[in-house]
Amino acid sequence: MINQFVTWCGIVGLWVTSLSVVGLAQDNASVSGLFSDHMVLQRGMPVPVWGAAKAGTKVTVKFGPQEKTAGADKDGKWMVRLDVLKASTTPAELTITSATGNQPVKIADVLVGEVYLCGGHSNMAFSMKELRADDDMAKANFPLLRQSRLGEGWAVCSPATISEFCATSYYFGRRMAQETGIPIGLLNCSLSGTPIEKWIEPEGNKIRIGFDHVGKGLMVGSKKGKDPVQEVAGGKLKQFAIATVNPAAATDPTQPALKWVWAEAAIDGKSVVVSSPEVPKPVAVHYAYSRNPEGCNLYNKDGLPASPFRTED
Repeated sequence: MINQFVTWCGIVGLWVTSLSVVGLAQDNASVSGLFSDHMVLQRGMPVPVWGAAKAGTKVTVKFGPQEKTAGADKDGKWMVRLDVLKASTTPAELTITSATGNQPVKIADVLVGEVYLCGGHSNMAFSMKELRADDDMAKANFPLLRQSRLGEGWAVCSPATISEFCATSYYFGRRMAQETGIPIGLLNCSLSGTPIEKWIEPEGNKIRIGFDHVGKGLMVGSKKGKDPVQEVAGGKLKQFAIATVNPAAATDPTQPALKWVWAEAAIDGKSVVVSSPEVPKPVAVHYAYSRNPEGCNLYNKDGLPASPFRTED
């Protein structure tokens, strides 16, 4: 299956982007925009290939020695599944042909390896160009490492293309490629500026912050130096603040719109419930929201930390 490598912005959930179907002519088959030159297919599992064609049309997909056929349904959609593939660093061609067309879709330089779906907020979208890691960019010659951003074509990692690679996923993918020696595909669906309001839910005098894709679950953690994160049984979450509307701001424009106090926070399944007896009607939450926060201890059980966040605009 496609792996998930997700960074966290308040443990931002994974956003899956719709991938358009690349069309040709009416009688020719088309294929999802995810499939393009230089792509990486997932090893160790049946691989779906899908697209569109004229209703009832027979579509044939060839890859290496495999040949699979499917018919387009009444809506013109078709899908085949390639048999389980082994990792391969040898470039191959994926061909999609319609029985009624004369222009097959030919996808070149296809490798087989591990594919990671990389999602998150602005911290995952942050590019190598923005990081300005000139030395690393000059040495970024890793032909087995490829990236597709939002399904818009695949780029082979090189000094010429590295500037558009997302920094977090690049360093992860580079290490994976170096350690395994197999092709690594990075499907990056990060989206900067994703509002966190959709993940919060007021509950009377409390606010529940919901997180998606939390791995094995949330935990209170402790990290010292380069040692792995350790779960703190019975520990209390720190660095949460909660706010209510500041009534003084209605008559005095110099007053802040919100009144903030430190809050109590508790993990409840895939969410954190935040409250304070001083705030009967909460409207917003902060977590570790400062330039250099200390004591942040919300992690998932895979050892990934929650990044600082705020819920108000």
